[in-house]
Amino acid sequence: AAAEIVLFVRQLPYRNFPQWLPHILDTLLPVLESQLASVGIKAERCRVEKDHLRFSLPATDGGGVKAGVAGGEGSDLFVKVFISPVFRGPEHRLECIKAASIADRPYFFPAFVKERSDLIGRQPSSAKKLILLTAWWASKQNWSSPLNAPSDWLLELTVVHARGQLAEGVGIADSVTRVMEVLASMDRAKVSSWADSGIAGYGSEDIWKPLLGHEPLFMDPLNPYANLADAAHFDARELAAAAEAPGCTLAFRREAAKWLLRAAADSGGGG
Repeated sequence: AAAEIVLFVRQLPYRNFPQWLPHILDTLLPVLESQLASVGIKAERCRVEKDHLRFSLPATDGGGVKAGVAGGEGSDLFVKVFISPVFRGPEHRLECIKAASIADRPYFFPAFVKERSDLIGRQPSSAKKLILLTAWWASKQNWSSPLNAPSDWLLELTVVHARGQLAEGVGIADSVTRVMEVLASMDRAKVSSWADSGIAGYGSEDIWKPLLGHEPLFMDPLNPYANLADAAHFDARELAAAAEAPGCTLAFRREAAKWLLRAAADSGGGG
């Protein structure tokens, strides 16, 4: 299972993130470790990444952290902690992104956490289950580097995008198949508009024009300056290869085999 925490801090600058963010993250990590330890929780695998902190909280059988949403019963909880400046409002936030350098723009991702949560929260329960299943599938892949691992947000939007192409009442198997088809084409994606879906936070005319020449292109429906498949930050080729049929079903088949073995063992023990 995974969790994302965003700390909004007043009086932080709106630009030059690489100059000040690493120092804050380096200072924050031992504070978080100490505070968690003071309440009896040991953070593990703590590290400072380029734009966030990450650590894991071990699963417990009672009284402590119990993670079992996307990773299965009793799995560890993987936590990412981001820091964002406080903006005067959505318009001010977009003005800051527009004024920022291309290198600085990815650092504004945490500032959209509420909108991301609201967007996924509005999805039907069947879509949320499919998102969890897709995230589980991605967690079972052996990505060769962080550059090759798809973000949770990209996976969530892939599900939303794929479901928009299916008829109402389509079963989970067909839905998974369609999601895998979209993921398998991610290295050549051209998702430039969310206007038909009704979830875009901007009009097609607001997209930063240079992005329209990108390939692959998978626009963030909340940020007209963000291509989630930008090759500078994410190499989609490994994801596309992993999602190709029939290999994409390997993780599901392995899990099904484990379930059948457990069921057989339980049946044998009961007899």
